[in-house]
Amino acid sequence: DWTGLALAVEVENAIAGDLLKIDPRGAVNVSGNSVLYGGIQVATLSSNQTQLNLVLNAQMGTQQLQEVLRSVTFENTTDNPTSTVRSVSFVVGGSLRRVTTVDVVPTNDRPTLGPVSLASILEDTTSIEANRIGDLLAGNFADVDAGSFATGIAITSNVDDPSEGRWFYSTNGGNNWQAIG
Repeated sequence: DWTGLALAVEVENAIAGDLLKIDPRGAVNVSGNSVLYGGIQVATLSSNQTQLNLVLNAQMGTQQLQEVLRSVTFENTTDNPTSTVRSVSFVVGGSLRRVTTVDVVPTNDRPTLGPVSLASILEDTTSIEANRIGDLLAGNFADVDAGSFATGIAITSNVDDPSEGRWFYSTNGGNNWQAIG
């Protein structure tokens, strides 16, 4: 009988955005502050972002405890987490302690580009005021990954219709122009 036995799970070196939770899977579920196994309450849960505290009751058996422990999950909810290895401790009854590590692997999030407007140019105009890429991107480019900034633009396709004009680019401030495509 494990009635009253305490189980604590904690991220020992937590960073902003770290989150521990019991993820419902199989027979394990959480309803309010009750941990359920097969619909029967097996523990009472209190928690914050990085700590889970369970008080077991008489319904908790070895198989149920193993399944509950397997359903403890870690995630970082920020868009730009650090890759610092986290230590997660499991303490049973205040004395039996095991620590595991969690490797956090940040992913490169896709940048976004807001709407960009180009000034109209009259047909057959040969001398134009060019739109610089930096001016077009200013205030329109966003990337949640640290240290990201736009230094250029890639044109991946060009469905140029010669009857509507052509796209050109310059790498020397407009002194020379090259057709795209």
